[in-house]
Amino acid sequence: SGVKWSAIRKLTLANKIDILCIQETKKESIDKKLCQYLWGDSSVTWESVPSSNAAGGLLCIWNNDSFVVERRVVGRGFIMLEGMRTKENKRVFITNVYAPCDLQGKREQWEELLQLKTSNHDGLWCILGDFNSIRHQHERMSSSQTVGNSTIISDFNSWISDMALEEVRSIGRKFTWCRPNGSVMSKLDRFLLSDDWLSQ
Repeated sequence: SGVKWSAIRKLTLANKIDILCIQETKKESIDKKLCQYLWGDSSVTWESVPSSNAAGGLLCIWNNDSFVVERRVVGRGFIMLEGMRTKENKRVFITNVYAPCDLQGKREQWEELLQLKTSNHDGLWCILGDFNSIRHQHERMSSSQTVGNSTIISDFNSWISDMALEEVRSIGRKFTWCRPNGSVMSKLDRFLLSDDWLSQ
């Protein structure tokens, strides 16, 4: 909605960021006008994945002066940007994720990302977004007392380990998604960084 786009624009301008990654744009097409509005500058570069039936959708916008993108990979529910961070002269891989809800879809996405990282190990990795998965039982609260599927939790944690990534602890709200009636709340959004990025 217009209110959400306005809030994103305010955050972007207030924090002087180098890259913006949005999940669930719910837009079938992204144009330059919207990207310029969100970025607050006419000089803007972006990559997007359209939504399907007003669900999903991804958008990455970045500053060419500080992040020179050399390659873009658009896969199943993700955008990977490979490039150089000019300030540190470091090669980085930034991946914006909106994971499928079904287990098979998740596993296919995990495998595709694992193959990408395995074949591009020279660089700093950041994978962020909505993974549609919890890592621990306490990351979901439900009025019906249902708990997360322990197999999916285990598989997700194993994938993070195989990727050699560490989660950056978030601040603010404990849960990042809830049903409109508040009956279910979960932590589905997270930042995952490679060890070499964390040691910078």
